[in-house]
Amino acid sequence: MFHTNTCRAPALFLLSKERPVGAERSNRACTWKCWDKSPHVQHYSHHPQEYLAALYQHLDKYGLVSQPEKMRVRL
Repeated sequence: MFHTNTCRAPALFLLSKERPVGAERSNRACTWKCWDKSPHVQHYSHHPQEYLAALYQHLDKYGLVSQPEKMRVRL
C-alpha cells in the first residue's frame, strides 16, 4: 500500500532480509537500508552507525538537514 499512497513525501525504509514484514523486494522503489540479519524494529540497537548513516544520508538528500556537518560528527 505504501507504493500507491497519495502522500508523495520521501520515504526511508529500514529492514532486514530475514523478516517477512517489509520484505526487501517490495521496498526497492524507495530509499532503503537492508541488513542480512537484524531483529524487527531493533535495527538501531544492533546497527547504530549504519542506521544513523542511512538516516542522515536520506535527510540530506532531500535538503532536510539544516546543519549537515553537525550530523556527520555524530557518525
